[in-house]
Amino acid sequence: MGSGVYDYRELAQQIELTTGGLTVRPHVVTDDTDMDTYEQGVLFSSFCLDRNLPDMMHLWSEIFNSPHFEDEERLQVLVRQRAQELANSIATSGQSYASTRASRTLTAAGELKELFDGMEQVQLMKRIAEMTNLSPILRKMSRIRKYLLLSDSMRCAVNATPQEMSKAAKEVEHFLLSIHRNKKERKAIRPHIVEKSINPAREGVKGSHKVATRKLVHDPTFKPCQMKTHFSMPFQVNYIGECIRTVPYMHEDFASLRLLAKIMSTKFLHSEIREKGGAYGGGANMGVDGVFLFYSYR
Repeated sequence: MGSGVYDYRELAQQIELTTGGLTVRPHVVTDDTDMDTYEQGVLFSSFCLDRNLPDMMHLWSEIFNSPHFEDEERLQVLVRQRAQELANSIATSGQSYASTRASRTLTAAGELKELFDGMEQVQLMKRIAEMTNLSPILRKMSRIRKYLLLSDSMRCAVNATPQEMSKAAKEVEHFLLSIHRNKKERKAIRPHIVEKSINPAREGVKGSHKVATRKLVHDPTFKPCQMKTHFSMPFQVNYIGECIRTVPYMHEDFASLRLLAKIMSTKFLHSEIREKGGAYGGGANMGVDGVFLFYSYR
């Protein structure tokens, strides 16, 4: 779409010249101690050579401060392209879609994961691609930007060599100072927000800096349930997933369940499902969100 002084062609060229790519994706992570609590956000990431770091951070500043949300024709092209990519991915990533769908009613974050990465996303992009007027979408994007692209609702992580770390930290600090801040206090949209330390081990340590925190969404009314869904697709391979809610990542039984999934897959399920049953493959997996998955495809 372009940003700042760059149109979309010039921005793409600058990204190619100075970075290894800029990516943006939804960030939904179940808490490691409570399966009914999760963190929701947007993850911005990029990488570059040391000498290109100032240029890369300048591009992010342009994107955050002056994104272009006026070119409806360009948005139409991007939406149709993305909708086609998602539709094509079902045949190659069907197992991922089946697993995400099967787990969506088992954790508080499951519905959001399905919306952003599952069949709901495929159907949503298809509906938007079929719209003849995308002006309402552009207006929504502009409003979202006012709430999202703010420095005071952001935390950053940097990977660099020890020799370059101080320079990288200064560039990130300069970037944060260059983008907009929230001018007034806004009430939380969700009623149940809990604040947790990013590094609990540092809490209460004398001489340590102020411990960074993150805000999590907690849903005390959430009740997990099982739900079966079937999608009819125009190809011959069938992808199947069945999920069971177990324990959070920090629970004492989590490691045992992860080992169980590995052992079951290699020592039992492979021979039963593939060698005896004739399927293309199958197995079990224990996710970091505490959902135990059985899967197969044939």
